[in-house]
Amino acid sequence: MNFTDHQVLTLVRAYPGLNIYQLTKKANEEMGMAGRCNWTTGKVQKAVQRLIRANKVETRYVIRSRRTCQQVYATL
Repeated sequence: MNFTDHQVLTLVRAYPGLNIYQLTKKANEEMGMAGRCNWTTGKVQKAVQRLIRANKVETRYVIRSRRTCQQVYATL
């Protein structure tokens, strides 16, 4: 697990049930380091995919406002 994956896992544990976009916003708010660390949805999505393969997180799909949303939760 690389440093980015560890940071995303920390966010998922702190804020369970957020989607990829919301996790990206939280990462920029809490781990942005004054603009030096650019968090994008692609970066967070790739980290979540690696964490899924490592069985560290799981996702659930829900429908919000007629759109499918992927929520991310940490596994026990």
